[in-house]
Amino acid sequence: MKIRRATAQDSGAIKAIDPLAGSRKDLLRHAIRERGVFVLIDRDRLLAFAILRRIFFERYFLELLLVHPDHRRQGLGSRLIGRMEEIAKVKGELWTSTNESNRPMRRLLVSRGYRRAGKIIGLDHGDPEIFFVRPLASGT
Repeated sequence: MKIRRATAQDSGAIKAIDPLAGSRKDLLRHAIRERGVFVLIDRDRLLAFAILRRIFFERYFLELLLVHPDHRRQGLGSRLIGRMEEIAKVKGELWTSTNESNRPMRRLLVSRGYRRAGKIIGLDHGDPEIFFVRPLASGT
């Protein structure tokens, strides 16, 4: 299993596991061009991807994490987040957010040491966006 930066050639495989790929095509194209998309590959099959960019007050922000439905609950999301944390160490923290209804992601973040940092109401009707941060120091 390996994690690497995505290329334009990965777009089809990313879209195949992302149910909202159509509405995110510009985001994905732009993030790939900026080298902010990371893919987790196992036996030449793309199983998960993440978008990491410095878009949040010049801090690293994990904008999206998605694991193929057939491969969830196997530690792939945690493995990808771990790689994003390695990159974000230079800034000393990693930020992310998820909908309040996304319990699996919230549990994953808490298990990795993230703390709740705020909430925005109104982005998704009836489902607040919860922000999380994890302080990162050398060796974490």
